[in-house]
Amino acid sequence: SDIKYLYGRNVGPKLLQNYEKLADVIRVEDGKTNVAASIVPTTRNYQECFQIIDYCMKRGIFPLIGQLEDAGKGTGVFGELEVKDHDLLTLKNYIKEKHHIEYEIPTCPATMSGIHINTENKVIVDKKTGLSCSWFWRTDPEMTELADITKDSPKKIVANINKYRDERIPFVEKLARETQNAPFGGCGGNVKTLLNNYLDIWKSK
Repeated sequence: SDIKYLYGRNVGPKLLQNYEKLADVIRVEDGKTNVAASIVPTTRNYQECFQIIDYCMKRGIFPLIGQLEDAGKGTGVFGELEVKDHDLLTLKNYIKEKHHIEYEIPTCPATMSGIHINTENKVIVDKKTGLSCSWFWRTDPEMTELADITKDSPKKIVANINKYRDERIPFVEKLARETQNAPFGGCGGNVKTLLNNYLDIWKSK
């Protein structure tokens, strides 16, 4: 019933079939795996997350844990489904104690190095930072248009992105100082870590 509530339809049986097939495609070499499970804790599945993590760790699946986004149609139920920081930290501490891992959500390299093109052929970046994606904020994206791939050369596109980022760096520094670490973070990574990595890379170029 929880799966049906979250997805709007009963996809439970299909999901279980997919999980059973995972064993045939998992490849683990030198402690690295080719399969990750996207896990978003909610008040409806929180208790199961401990078992899901154990399941993943036992079978060589990377448990990719990201916090719920307050975005899209989910805003209407975000308050009901959001797991509070205290409980998220309990989950994080469980990973440390049970599996001896200081869990940190990976930073998505495309957030910094990718070029994001929308459905109208416009090159867009995060309005606040100039990064190529906004989902790490865990809210509806605020993007700004910098170029048009049907009119602008690759050289101009890159120049426009670099110029916008240069202008936003002082504000990014302020954001990095003021932003608090989240227990896990969201799509793209933990905001504070992501912003500091971005600043390190930008200043070293």
